[in-house]
Amino acid sequence: MRRFWSILLVGLVGCYQAVDVDDEGAEGRAIVAPPEVGSGPDVTVAGTPETIVAPSAACPSSGWCKMGELPVDGLKSLWGSGSNDVWVGGREGLFHWDGQSWSNRSADLASADRYRLIVEDLWGSGPDDVWAGVWPSEVYHWDGSSWALAYVGNDSSVVNDRRLWGAGRGDVWILNDKGATHWNGSAFEYTRLLEDEEEMSAVWGSSSTDVWFLGVYGTVAHWDGSAWARMQERTRPPNSAGGFLALGGTGPQDVWAFTDSGALHWDGATWLDSPIASDYEEVWAACQVSNHLWAVGDGSPRDWDGSVWTAKPIVDDPPRSLRACWGNTPTEVWAVGERTVWRWSAGETD
Repeated sequence: MRRFWSILLVGLVGCYQAVDVDDEGAEGRAIVAPPEVGSGPDVTVAGTPETIVAPSAACPSSGWCKMGELPVDGLKSLWGSGSNDVWVGGREGLFHWDGQSWSNRSADLASADRYRLIVEDLWGSGPDDVWAGVWPSEVYHWDGSSWALAYVGNDSSVVNDRRLWGAGRGDVWILNDKGATHWNGSAFEYTRLLEDEEEMSAVWGSSSTDVWFLGVYGTVAHWDGSAWARMQERTRPPNSAGGFLALGGTGPQDVWAFTDSGALHWDGATWLDSPIASDYEEVWAACQVSNHLWAVGDGSPRDWDGSVWTAKPIVDDPPRSLRACWGNTPTEVWAVGERTVWRWSAGETD
């Protein structure tokens, strides 16, 4: 084990604290690190993946549109490389959109428990580099033709929904209970960030030298590409009962941490309580779309343009909750919740 020194910032008061880096995996976790991601044993898929036809109704030129209702008990994750290459996952299912229809790819995750498959998170850098976090402790990699198991935690590794983020191919972070595991293109390396009962909640970054990690009680850790710094924000915003749920931003001086009742905003110098709306409801996920940030959850989806949050409500058959979002372009944003995949398109008035 090696030990790195980092700076612990409480308020704006600094003190040094060691952060452990475990080369043998996270707290005894068994790590599978193939020499080249995706070069491990191929996953053999029996037969052709089940095709699920998309809704026949054409989407309007602006606003939200249903892209499909999938046979799954709750969608939780979403990522795509383009309009014709979108992956979504959740309880009991992994699905792929090719621009025409959905296919059920759950069987591709051959070693996952078929009776309790939960695809918690999806992230990728391109059509041949996609990562899937599967409950409770597995991470799979898609190389453009097949899924292969890339990372395995131990039995006690229970991870959170938003547990994957990367700056690019060969630079991927996996969120664990008490810290984060980094894939550098050839090996995994674990860093422990929390020491008490708090658990990690979310990870997001704007680049390989600006990666943020959020604990459920408000601990914020930052990686600048060479060293760790941690800022303790242990006091929840007013009326918060469930802690911090999501993290996102548009750059190093525009980072948002969301709770069940409010939000904190980092402006490059301080964290400030910054409610996003008077009728705020829980935000479960945030996604960067160019210089905008979208937040989705139990209320209307909202779009941050750097100055103001704007509601983008789903008018036709609105869902109770949305659990993930992904932005293809500033004029095309996807979201999932319950059994439905939604797509927002910008019109002249949006």
